[in-house]
Amino acid sequence: MSKFASVPIIVGGGFAGLELAKSLSWLGVSDVIVLEKGSSNGRNLHNNVTMNDTEAANIWLNYKTDPAYRQSWNSGHPPHYDYGSGERSLLGGRSLYWSGVVLPIERWALRDWPPALVAELCGNQRDGGLYGEIQSELVQQLPSRRGRCIEAFGLVFGETPKAITDIDDSHWFAYSPLDHWRHPVSGESPGMPGQSNFRLNREVLKLDARDGQIQGVQTVNKDGQYEYYRSSTVVLAAGTIPSAKLAIDSEILVDDTAVGIADHIVQGFWVKLDRDKANALGTLIPTGSWVAFLPEPVRSNIFVELKRAREESPLYLDIKLTGEQQRLTTNTITLDGSGTPVVAASLSSADKSLIQHQRRHLSAMWSEICKTIGIAPHPLDFAPYELQSTGNSALIDGTLSRISENTPLTWSNFLGTEDHESGSLAIGEVVDQDLEFRSVKGLYAVGPSVFPRTGAANPTLTTIALARRLATTISQRVGGTGSSHDRQN
Repeated sequence: MSKFASVPIIVGGGFAGLELAKSLSWLGVSDVIVLEKGSSNGRNLHNNVTMNDTEAANIWLNYKTDPAYRQSWNSGHPPHYDYGSGERSLLGGRSLYWSGVVLPIERWALRDWPPALVAELCGNQRDGGLYGEIQSELVQQLPSRRGRCIEAFGLVFGETPKAITDIDDSHWFAYSPLDHWRHPVSGESPGMPGQSNFRLNREVLKLDARDGQIQGVQTVNKDGQYEYYRSSTVVLAAGTIPSAKLAIDSEILVDDTAVGIADHIVQGFWVKLDRDKANALGTLIPTGSWVAFLPEPVRSNIFVELKRAREESPLYLDIKLTGEQQRLTTNTITLDGSGTPVVAASLSSADKSLIQHQRRHLSAMWSEICKTIGIAPHPLDFAPYELQSTGNSALIDGTLSRISENTPLTWSNFLGTEDHESGSLAIGEVVDQDLEFRSVKGLYAVGPSVFPRTGAANPTLTTIALARRLATTISQRVGGTGSSHDRQN
């Protein structure tokens, strides 16, 4: 069955795809079709709207309890991209789970991006570029102490910029492009505005590309019925691994392989402090969420969060370093005989050095904390990275409630479990700087899959920026109006 001839198709109803659909609707592009293989969870609200912090963290970290979790690939190099590595298969995707952090990719990482694209992202002294524009728009809910800095551990920390809005003392929500179509708290929606159309439970099986031009996509719905959507404009926004799978399945990638997949290398520790120790630590670190930046060779951002779960409860200190994994041509996505993606990813010598740098920084921070709160310094105990049995999934409520006060719990994430995977369809290798496939006219990709280098920052701000930029490109090509810079909220 052929449907909806000659309309733009977006494959994937997660963060990237929905941001693109929203931005296109701003620009007057009608009849955009969003194909999402997952379903709706009802009101499609951010988890922290209906859950407290502990409940929301549990459904994210204890992934087996999440009905939307799908492990749709296999690992070619366990433990990486194995247990806990997967998708959240529902409309909204990870935008309904994330913590709201909006940080730009660091300048040292952007050196490997096209200069013209970097200029658009970063702007100049008078113009903050797409990064500045989006941060100013989304980070509106910080308290009056916005911009406050502290000095600790020999570094300058700033408040972590988050696109979040508080509802009450125990509930909040982070920005989602779904806010364009439904109320972020009530979930109420007057219906689609007539400019974007969601097709749920539609899995795209193959891209139809002939004679160097995209023709459409072949799908199957939950009832096993096949549908063909014809279009001369298709965007892969299904995620780094699923989008690569489609490109391989459709014989668009050379040698049937996507190369260069990377994730963030993340390690840290949690500690539960009694009242006296918490009061002492307050002289070093105020409550709240703070971030500092470490350049090469550490290539990491340090996050420090000090909070109470509720009044009179112990104070929890969460410190982690998020670092950049190098993109290697030996880190690949291929398909097995059944068509399931196999992710083979390992650590380079520079990655292993980064892990040791991170652990030295964490140990030095813990040593200073011990002196500040008046306990005998002792080293942090990390297991060998690829044998680490305690990932951040150990931080679910049951584990934290059992740990002793004033005793740190260390953890390290395997690759593929931070859910920041990127680089499978990189700019300059597979797509050009307009995000169009070099070998197929009218076929685009958007999201972390196109990052030529990941940096240490959470990928969301850059994903939003690239989606809005691509919306302008597509709008101009299919006859929309204006630029995403000119849209009216």
